[in-house]
Amino acid sequence: MQMQESKVDMGKELDVGSVVTESSGTTSKKKDTSKNEELNKENKHLKQTYKDLYDSIKKTRVQTKDHNDLLIAQVNSKTVENADLKAQIQEKVFANTSLKNKLRKLKGNSVDTKFAKPSILGKPALQPLRNQSVVRQLNAFKSE
Repeated sequence: MQMQESKVDMGKELDVGSVVTESSGTTSKKKDTSKNEELNKENKHLKQTYKDLYDSIKKTRVQTKDHNDLLIAQVNSKTVENADLKAQIQEKVFANTSLKNKLRKLKGNSVDTKFAKPSILGKPALQPLRNQSVVRQLNAFKSE
């Protein structure tokens, strides 16, 4: 009988040990559950933060693309406008050159009928200022 009692006592001790183990397992399960809940909460928060950042970047990207398209359109418009202005300038240069050539031809064909009277002293007479300016203009056109 003593043996049976010791077996029973050992069995009781084992049961108590297993109960303690089950009890500590429940405690660790509660700790694991609370850690999981915290991690899930943090994970949801991070997901929301990254989603907000992504949405913000996406909006900024769209705005930047729209702004770039607007700037490109403005540059193209200015390029066309500049090309038109260059064409106008070139036409005016051609017209100006044509008029200068006609003026040269007309000046080249004209004959100066005004002669200075010879001086009594034998020195050539000075031309009036008006005639000198005309001579200078003729020379200025001929040098071009």
